[in-house]
Amino acid sequence: MVYDPNVPKDTNPVGADLDQIRENFTILEGVATFPAGVVGIKVTDTGSDFVVERVGDDVIQSDFDTISPWQDMRRCNLADDLTVNAYYGDPTFAYDGSNGQVMVEIPQFYWKAYRLSDTEIIYLVSDIQRDGFELYPAFKSDEGEYENLYIGAFEATLYDASAGSYAGDGVTYDYANDIMASVAGFQPISGNSSHLDIEEARQLAENRGSGWSLQYYTAREAINLLFYIEYADFNSQNVLSTGITNLDSGSGNHSQNTGHTTSLGNESGEVSITPENGATGASTTYPFSYRGIENYWGNIWEFVDGINIRDNKPYISNNDFQSNLFSEPYSSLGRTLPSSNGYGSGQILNNEMGLSTLPTGLNGSSSSYYCDYYYQNTGDRVARVGGYWTDVSRAGLAAWALYDSAAASARGIGSRLMGRS
Repeated sequence: MVYDPNVPKDTNPVGADLDQIRENFTILEGVATFPAGVVGIKVTDTGSDFVVERVGDDVIQSDFDTISPWQDMRRCNLADDLTVNAYYGDPTFAYDGSNGQVMVEIPQFYWKAYRLSDTEIIYLVSDIQRDGFELYPAFKSDEGEYENLYIGAFEATLYDASAGSYAGDGVTYDYANDIMASVAGFQPISGNSSHLDIEEARQLAENRGSGWSLQYYTAREAINLLFYIEYADFNSQNVLSTGITNLDSGSGNHSQNTGHTTSLGNESGEVSITPENGATGASTTYPFSYRGIENYWGNIWEFVDGINIRDNKPYISNNDFQSNLFSEPYSSLGRTLPSSNGYGSGQILNNEMGLSTLPTGLNGSSSSYYCDYYYQNTGDRVARVGGYWTDVSRAGLAAWALYDSAAASARGIGSRLMGRS
């Protein structure tokens, strides 16, 4: 039995002959070497944690400011027809929505992932297509391929059609006419003052026009893959920011307003603020940005589209998003996830759908494996990600709640806008 990196999903034999990986990869004393321009990580499951090692080009974390696609992630103003009106730094760039939605552009990239053994997986990224590399799945759908993904720089707010102005939580949502937005200066929308389930959020996002949607599963995992390769570490809160996670639960929507990281531009980092919107529990909290994406975890839970779960079995789609659908265009991820709650562990390898941060086990902790918490429930469920203002160490990049029905609406659940072209 010979290892074939082109075999889809997780069907390669364990213990395969590494000399057969591909002729463009060579094995020197058991260590794979790769073409120049390829960066990645090897993730080893030791039985108690992930050990992450850099592979490919000899880089350190600070080098990623000069490596594509990381250096090309940047805030922009995106028109409703998906034309970029301005990039951060341009004279016309605006955070208030007057020149378009504030999004982060993520250009096409290529990837390759395969097992070295039953405990080791290698993940590789290249900004150009190479032998054996495929366009990352988030850039493909039944409708074709996309040159760029655009994720909201901020959590979802709203364009109030009746008022003709932007708004945050506290207004009554008109699902037929209001439009989901990504602008600075407003409290993220939630189910606090109006009902907001995933189907209503999906409608608000799609009201912006063709090519717009909620953030979706494979796109979210594309960003996760870039994060893990850049930091070579799965403890997102430790390597970048704890985020807005240290506040009391309270009794309303206590998420913090969008836009506190405007001064960071395209850079990663955190800032400190005095809590607003009636939040208590700490005198200081910490909005942050990952390459222009503000509060990628914490502050408020965010719906994720393109994933439906039935009795702990996830189904994935890149287009025609619908809830409670478990047939085409949705396809099984090929795994049954844990049937109880806890800190996630384990790796899923599925080359057709990209990286998965969904756990296969619950052997982790706040400082091991994914370092983030996993919630589940039986029946037909939808997904939210990231955690919210009171989750402390349970929040993070891989904090998944596969707990709610499609009708669920709560004061601590919001959304994030996405576009692709």
